[in-house]
Amino acid sequence: TAIHLTNIFFLMMSAVGMFFLSRRIWSSTLLASFAASAYILSPYVLVDLYVRGAYSELTTFAVFPWVCLSFWSLAKQRLEKPNPFKNSEFLKNILYAAVAYSALSMSHSPVFLIASGALFFCLIICHKLVTNKAGMIAAVTLGMGFSAFYWIPMFAHRPDIKSSLFSVGYEAYVGHFRTFAQIFYMPWGYGTEGAMSYAAGWVVWLGVFWGIWAWAKRGHQFELHWKLLLVLS
Repeated sequence: TAIHLTNIFFLMMSAVGMFFLSRRIWSSTLLASFAASAYILSPYVLVDLYVRGAYSELTTFAVFPWVCLSFWSLAKQRLEKPNPFKNSEFLKNILYAAVAYSALSMSHSPVFLIASGALFFCLIICHKLVTNKAGMIAAVTLGMGFSAFYWIPMFAHRPDIKSSLFSVGYEAYVGHFRTFAQIFYMPWGYGTEGAMSYAAGWVVWLGVFWGIWAWAKRGHQFELHWKLLLVLS
């Protein structure tokens, strides 16, 4: 019962977080509701929940929208000179982003690395539209400080981890890289022994092509939310 209630809580957090993030980006309750529904009903989420029992990955789906929302608020906030750190609203947004980022770092280490790479890539391609780079750097630093009790012992005890298990059999990481064809099509097996599909999905590719088209059409006026769509796709 405790596990079921926890899963319900994380699914609710996922839906609510994606709703607020989407509404912040597109200013539309209808689009936000659609995005939240699509997010929690995506095949990978359902497989994690009902087939694989990958509850640590499920927590990342709950936390990631809040990370994006908090960093979005920071990125769009205007800085007050000469010292923006005297602004209470500025400090509050940094705290929210730091808490969300620390929660993500403790949820699932591989997903945390992937999500951090996506955020960093977003910052690179959107750097001209980001008005608060100092706040984002401060949030990341503070967030890693909040979760230091988790990741410092993890690195300290690396010699005690049997990492060789991840180089043989099904767990071998080299067997989980995608071929070019598998990105477009690979049948779903819905199993836990290597039958997981590696296909990105046509909806994701639609987002990629839509983002590229919007970028080519708008040129230098390409807005931040379209860049975010392209990167996340």
